[in-house]
Amino acid sequence: MNNLKKLREAKKISQASVARELGVSRQVYNNYELGKRQADYETLLKLAEIFGTTIDEILTDRETKEVAAIQGIELLTPDELEKAQEFIEFLISKRQDSEHD
Repeated sequence: MNNLKKLREAKKISQASVARELGVSRQVYNNYELGKRQADYETLLKLAEIFGTTIDEILTDRETKEVAAIQGIELLTPDELEKAQEFIEFLISKRQDSEHD
């Protein structure tokens, strides 16, 4: 649960507040943040709701994902790289269109 602390701090809420919403002690929640204790599925769902995110975002460090993606690019053929670039341009265009609506 690599991102709990980052997500909590981004929301500017205390460990005690999150713990209250989960129905656990602050120490139990602190152990989730420190990786000393793993949350069950129901708790992960509640955490995702509290932080307005996904379970995947809670469990996976975004920086690790980005490094893996960058390393994966090196394995693509020139044709695959071109298709990837076209897809990225499509996604950017789609985002820009939605921002202007």
